[in-house]
Amino acid sequence: MSDSLADPPVRDAASVLVVRRDGPVPSILMGMRGAGAVFMPSKFVFPGGAVDPSDMTAPLARPLAARCRQRLLVEAGATATGIPEAIAAAA
Repeated sequence: MSDSLADPPVRDAASVLVVRRDGPVPSILMGMRGAGAVFMPSKFVFPGGAVDPSDMTAPLARPLAARCRQRLLVEAGATATGIPEAIAAAA
């Protein structure tokens, strides 16, 4: 049982699942975290990561679809302007 006071706070984060379907079998893009990583060292993971302050100002290639933006607001429990876009940038 962990001591909740010692646990790090939960942070917004996102991952991307990239599927390549141009061959007979789909391929999924993953990367391996470094051995010195604090979280899940030497594990295969999907691209993405925790939301950083710089993600709040990162330009997106295009605006989020209204439905996607609303879902991110609900799922993340976010109320601050720009959080859905920051989550997308983190991915």
